[in-house]
Amino acid sequence: MFLILGGTVVTAVAVAEITAFIVEGELTGALRKRKLMKQIEHLNGHFILCGVGRTGNYVLQELIKTKREVVVIETNEVKVKALIDNGIRAITGDATHDQTLLDAGIERAAGLMSSLHSDRDNMFVVISARALNKKIRIVTRIEDISARQKFINSGADSGVSTNFIGGMRIASELVRPAAVTFLDKMIRSQGDLRVEEALFGPESKFVGQALGDLTKVFEQTGSLLMASVIGEDIHFNPPHSQLITAGSGVIVMGSPDQVKDLKEKLG
Repeated sequence: MFLILGGTVVTAVAVAEITAFIVEGELTGALRKRKLMKQIEHLNGHFILCGVGRTGNYVLQELIKTKREVVVIETNEVKVKALIDNGIRAITGDATHDQTLLDAGIERAAGLMSSLHSDRDNMFVVISARALNKKIRIVTRIEDISARQKFINSGADSGVSTNFIGGMRIASELVRPAAVTFLDKMIRSQGDLRVEEALFGPESKFVGQALGDLTKVFEQTGSLLMASVIGEDIHFNPPHSQLITAGSGVIVMGSPDQVKDLKEKLG
């Protein structure tokens, strides 16, 4: 009788502990997911990254270094958990499905990068994203360089072939090693130095003024003016007399904090 009673008690306790572990784990996961979705709901102007493979991971690290708000969509639950544990917003799902993109805040996002395993899947993401947000900037990785125009016609703003870029880099190392070394050392020595674009909004107080009037602003922020952007035209080393219009911009070199400060001052 004692043996039976003892066995029953041990079994009951074991079942209770296992059940509690499972329930608590599921509850914790549900609460964490709910908190994550609340955070995503409050994001605006963020970037969505579909897939964190070899290419996607480099994109993710660059977005983090330049202090962009990011939401990752990934089918691998292990990767998603690792990302969340590192403080990165990530959701488990198929990026080719509209609901997954909506969960990532596609309607309020500023940009989307699709880096899935095949051109077919990336094409689905491009079509879905463009249908859900007409203004979002969409960049996709492509395997077949000849398919680039098809991606553009389907709604992508740009298609990047990693094979093509890799080939161009190798060619540059062969024929212009000094220039490549200079750029590499410049970025690495400065740590977070980047070349970025800053636009003038319609409410900017500098609209109607000349670029020369911004000399003090560039000095205050520590940014280096490299070019001006008017529509699709880029003017390198622009004259100080060039007038500033709403929607135009400047291409500058600086750290993420310097560029952020400049953008705020330019309006």
